Amino acid sequence: MTEFSQFTITDAAYEAATRFVEEKWFDSANEAGKFAAAYAIRCHFGEINPGSLYYPGGTHNYGYSSFDSDGSWETIIKTLYNTETPRAYFRNLIIWGLEDMGRRIQESGILQITDFL
Repeated sequence: MTEFSQFTITDAAYEAATRFVEEKWFDSANEAGKFAAAYAIRCHFGEINPGSLYYPGGTHNYGYSSFDSDGSWETIIKTLYNTETPRAYFRNLIIWGLEDMGRRIQESGILQITDFL
């Protein structure tokens, strides 16, 4: 199965990624997105199933390879979730992680990267 080469993220995920960049925690939204996926896996692995998450298309478009240029995320996701659609899972983990972190930041009013490690 050939998966997509472009994907979109939700407005809420984009806003969270942008805030991380503005606060100088990351140089780009892509880096924030990868961190968000790692956070989702590390802190919520048994709680969420990225295969059952649904996020409608958004207006913030990215090339998949800008997140996973060497294919290592694809390999990790295939291994962890035993899926034939690792890119879709990765996109969902990025969005879920960014939205979750964004909610927590909104609730507390404080952005501390260490809260998500």
